[in-house]
Amino acid sequence: MNNLANYKPPNVNLGLMGYAVEWSPFDENKCAVACAQNFGIVGSGELQIYTIHNNSINNTPIKYNSPDSVFDVSWSEINDAHLIFSCGNGSITLYDYKLRKALAQYIEHSKEVYSCDWNMVSKETFITGSWDNTIKLWSPDKKSSLRTFNEHTQCIYNSIWHPNDSDLFASVSGDCTLKIWD
Repeated sequence: MNNLANYKPPNVNLGLMGYAVEWSPFDENKCAVACAQNFGIVGSGELQIYTIHNNSINNTPIKYNSPDSVFDVSWSEINDAHLIFSCGNGSITLYDYKLRKALAQYIEHSKEVYSCDWNMVSKETFITGSWDNTIKLWSPDKKSSLRTFNEHTQCIYNSIWHPNDSDLFASVSGDCTLKIWD
């Protein structure tokens, strides 16, 4: 008999629709959740950070309220307290969960930012993919993007760095394409 047959995973009610979840690269007991009201169509959102211990989830997460839907989240690869999250209003926020405050906001996308991903190799940059058909490369220290990639013809749903190559990332879009960028 399989021991997992009767296994019930621990869970917690987010109070909002969950869009993305990511484990901390520094603390195996922390995970962040991107949340939105009303399926992300209209309303606010939240970043929620949970501590998991002994196979149970802390029911009192750290929360940061956003005026718009939060669609994705990515932990910094440099600072254990920093995360970025992307929103329906076209913004990306750099958040410090230990200080419990936003440190910076990046605004260049003209539509929803549906994905964000921190570079796991170089660690000094992150990318965002938007419904404005663009991917932007960012440094957390600069208010403007470093570069814009504009080859998709429809909404970008995900963009993600290669785990071993600091210059390589992939994206997928509503134009039915997968693109590999170098």
